[in-house]
Amino acid sequence: MEGARTCCITCRFSPASKSMCVLLLLLAGSLLSTTHAVPTSSLSLAPIAADEQALHSFRALVTGDPHGVLSSWTSGNGTSANVTGMCSWRGVGCHSRLHPGRVTSLELPSSNLTGAVSPFLANLTFLRTLNLSHNSFSGNIPWELGFLPRLWYLDLRHNSVQGMIPLSLARASKLRILQLEYNSLMGEIPANLSSLPELEVLDVGANQLSGAVPPSFGSLSKLTYLGLYLNNLAGGIPPSLEYGMDGKASIQGDVYSYGVLLLEMFTGKRPTDSLFQGGKTLQSYVSACHPDRIMEIVDPTVLPLNNGYLSILDSSCDGIDAKKLQECMASIFRVGLQCSQESSRARMHISNAIRELEVINDALVNDC
Repeated sequence: MEGARTCCITCRFSPASKSMCVLLLLLAGSLLSTTHAVPTSSLSLAPIAADEQALHSFRALVTGDPHGVLSSWTSGNGTSANVTGMCSWRGVGCHSRLHPGRVTSLELPSSNLTGAVSPFLANLTFLRTLNLSHNSFSGNIPWELGFLPRLWYLDLRHNSVQGMIPLSLARASKLRILQLEYNSLMGEIPANLSSLPELEVLDVGANQLSGAVPPSFGSLSKLTYLGLYLNNLAGGIPPSLEYGMDGKASIQGDVYSYGVLLLEMFTGKRPTDSLFQGGKTLQSYVSACHPDRIMEIVDPTVLPLNNGYLSILDSSCDGIDAKKLQECMASIFRVGLQCSQESSRARMHISNAIRELEVINDALVNDC
C-alpha cells in the first residue's frame, strides 16, 4: 500500500513521472499475486530489482562520463548470486543490516558527469546519502527526491542545476544536510524547509536566489550553518534566526564569500568560469599551485611585473624583491583558501583573516 500511495502522489503532480508509477505498480502487483506461491527468498528480489532499475534510469540520463566512472554498472543475469551485484558498482553503497542488498547511498562526487539528475532516484526508498557534487549536472532538481523517506544527506553543490528549489524537499523529514551552493537556482528560498526538524546544514550560496530569508527558519533548532552568500536576497538575516544560531548564519557566510573574493581578485577568475567544470573548482585550481607555483596563476593585470618587481601597490615603492613578493602572494592565497573551506568549522575566523592580511601588507610596505 505504501508504494501505491507514493505512486498516486507522483502521478497527480507530474505526468512525466507516469513511467515511474507504472514500475511501482507492477512491482506491487507482482508481490500481491505471488504471495503464498513463491518462496520468501524470491519475494525479496523484487525491491532489489527496483533499486537496480532506478540506478539504470539514473545512468540513462547521464550524457557524459569521460572517465568511465559508470562502466562498472552492468546488470547481472537475474540469478540470486548476482542480485546484490549493484552494491559493488562504483559509488553505490548497500549498508542496511536489516535489508541487505538495498541501496542506501549513491556517491559520485567530482566524477566529471554531465546530464540531468534522474527523478527515478526517488525509487531508492532506502537511500540515505545522495552526493553528486562537483559535476556538471544540469536541469531542475527533481521534486521527487522529497519523497525519499530515509534521506538525510543531499549534496548537489558545484553543478549547473537550474530552476527553483523544490518545495517537496520539506517532506524529507530526516534531512540533516542540504547543500545546493554554486548552481544556477532561481526564485525564493522555500519557507517550508523550516518544517525539517533534523536540518543542521543548509547552504544555498552562490546561486541566483531572490526574495527574503524566511523568518520561520528561526524555528530550526538544530541548524548550525546557513549559507546565503552570493545571491540576490533582500533584507538581512531575521533576528530570530541570527540570534538562535549565535550569529553563524551571517559570520560564516561572510567568511566564505571573503575567501572566494580574495581568490577571484588575485587570479582574475570566477568560480562560474567555464574552466571550472567536472569537479574542478576555483579552490582546487589555486591549491594545485600553492605555494611554490603560485605566481603562475596570479592575474598579470593585478601584478604587472616588468623587472621582477611589483609597482601597482604603492607608487612610492621603488621595488619589491621577487622572492618576497611570491611569499606574500602565497600568504594571501592561503588566507583565501582557509576562508573558503567547504566545512564551516574549518574556515578561518574573519578577525584572524584581517589580521593576517595586515601582516602581509606591512611586510610589503616595509620592503619598499
